[in-house]
Amino acid sequence: MQPLVAVARRLPQGLQDVLISLYWSRFNYPVKIATLRRYRAGVRDHPLLAAKYLAFDPEIDNFTYDLANEDELVSFLAESLDRDPREVERYLAEVRADSEFERLVRERLKKKRWTRKQRPQFGRRLGWYAIARAVKPRVIVETGIHDGLGSVLLLRALEWNAADGHEGRLISFDINPRSGWLVSEPLSSRWRAVYKATSDALENELQDVEVGMIIHDSDHTYECEHFELAMAVAHAAPTIALVSDNAHATTALPDLASSLGIDYHFFREKPQDHFYPGAGIGLALLFRPSVAA
Repeated sequence: MQPLVAVARRLPQGLQDVLISLYWSRFNYPVKIATLRRYRAGVRDHPLLAAKYLAFDPEIDNFTYDLANEDELVSFLAESLDRDPREVERYLAEVRADSEFERLVRERLKKKRWTRKQRPQFGRRLGWYAIARAVKPRVIVETGIHDGLGSVLLLRALEWNAADGHEGRLISFDINPRSGWLVSEPLSSRWRAVYKATSDALENELQDVEVGMIIHDSDHTYECEHFELAMAVAHAAPTIALVSDNAHATTALPDLASSLGIDYHFFREKPQDHFYPGAGIGLALLFRPSVAA
């Protein structure tokens, strides 16, 4: 690291930032090796992909990739949402065909981060998009922002929903005030970022709000996930989609679904061209009975 610092100090500030970013991502071999050890089963099954990651990949956490089982995602969403698979396929095709959206995200990636891939790859987050398009919630709650890759996808879904006559907004929570750097104009017009722990801020932010969709993607402990989902249920719109990211980590959503008497569905993604084994989406739909005036 010392030779790198010595060289960097002779360069303009912008080039210094690039050089340091490259070190901490592509060339940070101790961290990458530790990551490969953590996912040794994936390394054993995909040694060439692991070697490619070690040599070239800029991401040392929160990996991005395309899906190898998008057909299974379509089936999962069609069954869970009780929709025609062709409708779900149309929603996913929207993202692939949305060149303006890809341009916005690419420009942000290029401008802001050398430690992330320059082409947005959404993985299982495509499922979030399709759920938002199908349910058309007036309020989406997202807990855990990180770079904002899921946020921009949800915000784009809200734009398309508004074009269909269904306005909505996104409230996102994260404890890191630097998270969400991928969100820029014009996408940010429907976005409110709250940089506080959900344990401190969620209940207050949901006062007088009817939540139509929540994505838990913050602290993946049973207690935190159950709290966030139950709080959304307490402020639910007539229809609410309860979504758990990394749903394999706890049983909070299936337990909550069981207590509410509603069905729980699970999708396990398969990353394309990546050693990471993938994570899951948990989904349950709750319909509140209408109250007569």
